[in-house]
Amino acid sequence: MGTGAEWLTKNAPVRVAAEYVVGEGGGAPIQLRSGKLYPITIGEKGLAWLKLTATGTAGHGSVPTLADNANIVMANAFTKLAALKTEISVVPEVAESIGTAAREFLTNEQTLREPAGQLNGAELDGLLDRIAPLNREVAEELRALTRMTVSPNIIRGGTETNVIPGTCEGRLDIRLLPGQDQNYAIRIVRDCLQGLNIEVAVDQFNEASTSSSNTSFYEAIRMTLEGSAPGCLAIPVLGAGMSDSRHWRALGSVVYGCVPASPNTKSSDIRSGVHGPNERMNIDSLEFATKFLCNLSSRVLE
Repeated sequence: MGTGAEWLTKNAPVRVAAEYVVGEGGGAPIQLRSGKLYPITIGEKGLAWLKLTATGTAGHGSVPTLADNANIVMANAFTKLAALKTEISVVPEVAESIGTAAREFLTNEQTLREPAGQLNGAELDGLLDRIAPLNREVAEELRALTRMTVSPNIIRGGTETNVIPGTCEGRLDIRLLPGQDQNYAIRIVRDCLQGLNIEVAVDQFNEASTSSSNTSFYEAIRMTLEGSAPGCLAIPVLGAGMSDSRHWRALGSVVYGCVPASPNTKSSDIRSGVHGPNERMNIDSLEFATKFLCNLSSRVLE
């Protein structure tokens, strides 16, 4: 992930450095009651991939009570991690997105009585729970942006059907908010797994990266995008995933993710083509994004 961009920015920074960069992000507009809303990605969460090693006692499958199955230890760990409730922290851009979603999807009686950043965990999740039946994708994307997320995804243990494994390996995909580091992630995971014989190690770490939306370049992107799709609005958002943008931000560039899909494209249409065996974008979106980038270049160069 990001191997080419990392090599370029580290080995040929003078050739690829720029004051402003447009990277991947943005995507399809979100359909609201009052119209459509385009996201402009001004930053992204960090990443911590952790390796878990569970230790038990190997044995023969014919007498399981004489052993301590490491796979069961790891299964218990995954169950705990899947149910883990992490601390909520709402950055300003996410608070703005939550406020917009509440106003657009809920009735006046259900909307925010105070800023999203001032809600406690139960209040915030309750609000997102009310949005979920109306647009689950928006609700869960916003939920992921208000906390560190933990996704236990890989378990490797055992060699033969009749052999009880003494060790088992697990892998976690953790996404971090700005200001959270790998030590924070390790501490939260270890606290969750107290009492289980499991070691925790960092496999990969990248900190969160952001660019301020208070720039003339952001305004150029917003105006060009809204001009390319009349009736649509654009707002700054934090991305839940990770892109090459972090490598250019490390050079000091201001980076925004904005390769917009066509106004009639749905997020579900895009997600089905991302990281799959037939990764793609539709022709309308290719044409729309190309014209947008050309118009943006003209506006900036003027």
